[in-house]
Amino acid sequence: MLENFFMNKNCVVTASTSGLGFATAKMLSENGANVIICSRSNSNIENSLKKLKNAKGFTCDQSDENSIENFIKNVKSSFTHLDHLVYIPGDPRPGRFFDLDINDWHAASEILLMSAVKIVKDLVPIMNKNSSIVISTSIAIREPVQDLVLSNVVRLSLAGLVKSLSNELSPIRINGIIPGYFLTPRLERIIKIRNISIEDISKNIPLGRVGNPEEFAYLVLFLLSPLASYITGSMITIDGGLTRSIF
Repeated sequence: MLENFFMNKNCVVTASTSGLGFATAKMLSENGANVIICSRSNSNIENSLKKLKNAKGFTCDQSDENSIENFIKNVKSSFTHLDHLVYIPGDPRPGRFFDLDINDWHAASEILLMSAVKIVKDLVPIMNKNSSIVISTSIAIREPVQDLVLSNVVRLSLAGLVKSLSNELSPIRINGIIPGYFLTPRLERIIKIRNISIEDISKNIPLGRVGNPEEFAYLVLFLLSPLASYITGSMITIDGGLTRSIF
């Protein structure tokens, strides 16, 4: 069924050579989309492209303005129009408040917020009224995560961006996803930082496990598709019931 919605559609997925980004790019590719992926690493791009159909890849360091500009140029030279954009940010430096200096805060703003602003601002002009955007954040915007103060604070700005742009970009739809813990390289880093195990995390999740990246990708494709034609400006949580907040 999803193939009917994405066949020959032009899609961009950022931070997409592993984890949630790659799962999303792969599912779009399997459903007939033309996909552009990106990463800071050429070798990661080359390895990922071997597993995808109808895909191109370009380097993009989401903390570097010049790199983002070059990526945008490559996208526009590949696609005359863009149907869907999936923005997945990079990860800021972990640490507690007094472990970090002001440069860390500026860097976190660049990699989380400003990269989203630049990419959306430059790609919206080649989108159309049926286009859609999904921005991924983190459960850190609902419940702060220990030792990840930069992520806890700066990712909140992405929710503000989604809500603001849902008014300004209409009829283009834009929604945000709040993912919990998934089996990704990022989870491996969190486990190492906090000196815990997947089992420790899973026991606090009502569904009793962490998520599979494909489950995240299914939600992304739903939000991009006409099945979600009356949803915009929303932040949707996918975390197995982990966050305790009602709203």
